[in-house]
Amino acid sequence: MSVVAARRPAMRTDERIQLWVSRIMVWILILIVFFPVWGVLAVALSPSGIGGELIPQNPTIDNFLDVVTCPGADRCVPPATALPGGGFKQWLGTTMLIGAIVASIQVFMTALAAYAFSRLRFWGRRWGIAVLFLIQSFPAFMATPAIFMSLVYLGLNDTIVGLLLIHLTASAFWIWMLKGFLDGLPRELDEAASVDGANSWQAFRHVILPLALPMLAVLFLFNFMSPFNEYFMTSLVNKDPQLYTVPVGMYIFVRGNFSSRYGFFAAATLLTAIPLVLIWAFGQRFVQAGLTRGAVKG
Repeated sequence: MSVVAARRPAMRTDERIQLWVSRIMVWILILIVFFPVWGVLAVALSPSGIGGELIPQNPTIDNFLDVVTCPGADRCVPPATALPGGGFKQWLGTTMLIGAIVASIQVFMTALAAYAFSRLRFWGRRWGIAVLFLIQSFPAFMATPAIFMSLVYLGLNDTIVGLLLIHLTASAFWIWMLKGFLDGLPRELDEAASVDGANSWQAFRHVILPLALPMLAVLFLFNFMSPFNEYFMTSLVNKDPQLYTVPVGMYIFVRGNFSSRYGFFAAATLLTAIPLVLIWAFGQRFVQAGLTRGAVKG
């Protein structure tokens, strides 16, 4: 018996026009988004290190080599003006270390807070998140003097602990998102765990936490990026060149003797983006699933 495949109905002329217009618009948007990235890459590959050409003549990777070999290497130009601290590699390592620690602690604290607001009954539960939202509605710079003086009083300025503390803040937004997801989980799961003899901590650890992994992955990724985007507080509480993060180190680099070497700066920018791109590529499915599940119920 022959099987005749159903033919797709022919598209009308107006549908074809609409389809091609949509495709052209999508490609235009893609070009607009990636044009700045191409511009940075063109500057990084420019042999002059200044840029100005959309397609560099005689492209070279010398700027990338300078980034990973300075300071103290013969490739530094001039050698007497090497980068402060341990150079770009140390900046990147410090930033990734702070990001990993902060993200891990934030995931743990947010998961505990969201579980408490979602499952437990205690005094102040109803207004707890509202108070957090109210506190976070004030501009962050208003707390700058208090944070700085507290770190100085405790002797934690110019330390790795101080850098960690300025990024460890309770986020009402993420607590609310995770609470919305946990509210959507059946209460029967907690009851079944209680029947099996599990207490609240065991039910959270063995039943609720595994189900919340997509949301926790999203929370980890966003908090991991925080040290890559924060400059003001980091530069305020730390003056030790050995603890510079990428934003602080690159600012000092631009402000100092390398201000005309835009190729070096562009190469460092692209190298900084590599670990973030890899992490986002690996966790993309978690981001999509986590944000979708967190918006199901609130």
